[in-house]
Amino acid sequence: MNWKYFLTASLALGLGTSLFAMEEVEDPEIEDVTKTCLSVTGDVRTELQIKKKKPELDVELNLELGYTTDKTFSLIKFKFDNDMGIDGATFDRVSLSKALVGLNLLDLEEHNVNVIVGRQPFSDAFHSKAQFNSSFDGAHIKYDFLTPIGEAYIKQGGFVINDKLKKIGSATEIGLDKINETGAYMKGSFAHWNPEHQVVQLSVGYKGFHPTLEQVVHLYAAGLMNVKNQKNGYYAGLTVGERKEKGDYSLDLNYQWLEKKAVHKKDASGLGVNKKGIAGELCYNLTDKVSLYKSVKWKKDIVKTEKSSDDWIYEIELRHSF
Repeated sequence: MNWKYFLTASLALGLGTSLFAMEEVEDPEIEDVTKTCLSVTGDVRTELQIKKKKPELDVELNLELGYTTDKTFSLIKFKFDNDMGIDGATFDRVSLSKALVGLNLLDLEEHNVNVIVGRQPFSDAFHSKAQFNSSFDGAHIKYDFLTPIGEAYIKQGGFVINDKLKKIGSATEIGLDKINETGAYMKGSFAHWNPEHQVVQLSVGYKGFHPTLEQVVHLYAAGLMNVKNQKNGYYAGLTVGERKEKGDYSLDLNYQWLEKKAVHKKDASGLGVNKKGIAGELCYNLTDKVSLYKSVKWKKDIVKTEKSSDDWIYEIELRHSF
């Protein structure tokens, strides 16, 4: 097992927090709006990806429609992702990546309960950079409450794996944010897919304003293990910067290690299973609405096979948000 690496990363994270002496990032004040609201948001992207020295050009449209009232909301998102080119171009690839209905059951000063039903990316509902890369088709309930040491929450959800075979999974997450009125947080989760895949994960991090860099800095680390076969994984990294207006940027660098069968094969995120390596992402706002995104990934097999090789993946996108 590689839990010693995770413990080392967690210790480094704690020392880094002390050395940086960062200030907590305050959440912006949000006006209490009780009237209904209809929203249309999304983005258009042109993407170049180079994988195994083979270039691919894509064009993508993400369209999101939302309707909000005082106690409810509904949200749908369509994703159009097609290949470019005179020969081999596609025109009909569209998917429904989100279709949600939300309901607020309790809204008190120190207690809040919300229920969300429908489809959304698993990573929108539960936290990880190594798993939760599939679609969460189901429902979850979240209970937020205040404690003497921070803002806590408990989240419980169920999701459909195969409706025809009546296969259903479950996921639980417990978190504590703004620990001792700082930007520190910790989260623990458990995902039950089937008797062979039962994954527990522990995440820690700190997000705050660095006075020297004059940027928001986010340090994070996580370790996970499939309790049924003792296969495990971990990742650690940092993000510098936040994008809100023209000239802003964000840079993320992280190292990942994920053994084969540590997570469900259809749910692996990041570099994938039986992989270790480094991932980097840089995004720069050319204007308030137009951004340039660049990512680089290097990965290699943890357990080598006859087809093992070092892989470099490059990606660059031009995005326009609306």
